[in-house]
Amino acid sequence: MRTIAWLFCASLIVPRIAFASPAQDDMAHVIAALDLEQRRSEAHAHCVRDVPAAIEWLRDPIVEKYCVLRHGAPRKTGLFLGVRLSVELERDGKAAQSSVIDALVDAQEASGPPQ
Repeated sequence: MRTIAWLFCASLIVPRIAFASPAQDDMAHVIAALDLEQRRSEAHAHCVRDVPAAIEWLRDPIVEKYCVLRHGAPRKTGLFLGVRLSVELERDGKAAQSSVIDALVDAQEASGPPQ
């Protein structure tokens, strides 16, 4: 009986931990390392300016974190993690989120490196 109780408790905890993908974990580390949280509103405005449809997705935690990351992280880091994140979202059946991330990556890629 003790084993069943332990398995039940573990089943309540493990799914919450298992949802984060490697790209999401990497985004969290970059955001923390570069202390990008303080520029959240500026990052949101930048995402909406680049891809107006992103305004509807800023409530989604994954898209919101990617906006923060792509605005404050080095360009190559933003592009790399964006592509990885898009692939992971597509694989997980989250095509709508993946397409928003793709649009944000495309906009950042089209803007070119800063002069």
